[in-house]
Amino acid sequence: MATKTTMSTIQARIPNRGVKEIFKQKFSDWFRESLSAFNVQELYAMMESGNTERVEEILNDRFFCSINYHDTVEAFYHGVALALMRCNSDYICTSNQENERFVIQCKQRRRWKLAFVLGFKVSDQEKQMIKDAREAIAQIKGYVSDLQEEGYEKIMAYGLAFCEKRCKVAKGETYSII
Repeated sequence: MATKTTMSTIQARIPNRGVKEIFKQKFSDWFRESLSAFNVQELYAMMESGNTERVEEILNDRFFCSINYHDTVEAFYHGVALALMRCNSDYICTSNQENERFVIQCKQRRRWKLAFVLGFKVSDQEKQMIKDAREAIAQIKGYVSDLQEEGYEKIMAYGLAFCEKRCKVAKGETYSII
C-alpha cells in the first residue's frame, strides 16, 4: 500500500518477507550489473599515470549512474567512491573513519610499492570545483606522511570535488622515497 507524501516522493510499505527479499535481490542484481560495466583496473591505471581527465570521465560515468541530485553530503560521495575503489583486489582501501575529514587510502597489497590518497570536498557551485579539489589535496598531507612512515615507495595524492552528479579531479604531488 502506497501513500503519496509529496509531489515527488512516495512512501511504500513492503507487505511481507517474500516481497522484501525480491526487492533486496533486484537491488543487488542492479548494483552488481552496474559495477560489472565499471573497469576498476582502468581507473587505477589512469590514476597511476596521472591522467586526471580520464579519471574524471570514469568517475563521472559511475557517479552519474549511482547518485541523484539530492545527494550532496561529503560522506555520501566518500562512501560511493570507497565502494568503487574497493573493487580492485590488488589494493587495500581504507577510510579515515575516526576523523572528520573524508579521505581514502588505497595501498597496493605488495607492501611498500604504490599508494593513493584521495581527499574529498563538496562544492556549492560547479565553477569552484577545481579550487575545492585542490583544497582537498592540501588537507591530506598528514596521510601522505603516514604512508611514507609505513615505507611506501610511491604515493600519489588526488583531490576530488563534487557538485551534484559532477566530479572534478586534481592531482597533487607524487611522493617517492626511492
